[in-house]
Amino acid sequence: MYEWALRRLHQPLTVDQLAHRAGTSRRTLIRRFHAETGRPPLRWLLDARLARARELLSGVHRRRPAAALRALPCRRCSAVSPAPGRG
Repeated sequence: MYEWALRRLHQPLTVDQLAHRAGTSRRTLIRRFHAETGRPPLRWLLDARLARARELLSGVHRRRPAAALRALPCRRCSAVSPAPGRG
């Protein structure tokens, strides 16, 4: 399920979708995430999205800031409006 979610960081994912993919209940998924990662599922997703955006903004991806902005789920997380990355 982790790999599945990591391949879909650009999509809006919910705890219910993650639980369905893992074949478990929402509550069990939340408990397992806390036990395995020390974070709730949506925090884990946010951290993974931020890491992906950082990766896209560094090294070979420096010329593609729009791709990095698209990797972020929302303006609240990036402190940057997605508008500069569009168009």
